[in-house]
Amino acid sequence: RARARDRDDDRDRRDRRRRAPSPSPDPVQREREEAMRDDLTVLVQRIHPRAVDFEIFEFFSQAGSVKDIRLIRDQKSGKSKGVGYVEFGDVESVMKALALNGIAFKGQPLLVQASMAEKNRLAQAAKNMAAANAMMGGGAAPPEPRKLMVSELHAHIGAADLREVFSPFGELEDVTMADGGGAYAGLGIAYVTFVNAAEARDAQAAIHGLELAGKNIAVQFVQEAPPQPVVPTVTPNLLGGLGLGSM
Repeated sequence: RARARDRDDDRDRRDRRRRAPSPSPDPVQREREEAMRDDLTVLVQRIHPRAVDFEIFEFFSQAGSVKDIRLIRDQKSGKSKGVGYVEFGDVESVMKALALNGIAFKGQPLLVQASMAEKNRLAQAAKNMAAANAMMGGGAAPPEPRKLMVSELHAHIGAADLREVFSPFGELEDVTMADGGGAYAGLGIAYVTFVNAAEARDAQAAIHGLELAGKNIAVQFVQEAPPQPVVPTVTPNLLGGLGLGSM
């Protein structure tokens, strides 16, 4: 019992160390702080499903000062999806953490990569600008894309493999391989559609550039054309009935 209490106390101390400071009320300063945090964060995949936060904390502490750990969990069961983010206190620790890529943790090698936060910020800034332009022009901003095009895939990668990679980020509506004999057949291209646009954005930011089966895959948004409004057709007989046929 004493050892169990000691472990709980240690865990509480680690949680307090990992707790991030309150965000600044100034939106510009808050955005700057978010950018700094993103730059000090690595994406970790292939985490053992039974690994808990303090075990991940201890493993990555060999790289440097760990400030926060965010495991992606299933919304219904609460179980780990094997994907998470580890935030460090300085750039040197991030570089050492990236060197842990491929090192075994609880019997399986981890995949450790940069979080691609800068690309995510640039993409979000472009969307904000497009929305602002649409509002100034009097039109509605286009909906955020939910569909991703995945290219540079190894020939042996299939739809089931892609589901395993993308599903930790949210519910998938469809995964389709471009192998139907068209122009893109055999070029290693697939399409992944999320139910939620925000989850598609998170997946694109995290997985773009990921090494999969020895190749760095590319993940890009696909902006589908909005549905065209239905224009009712007016037949000549209707025009005559309305007294417009003789005009």
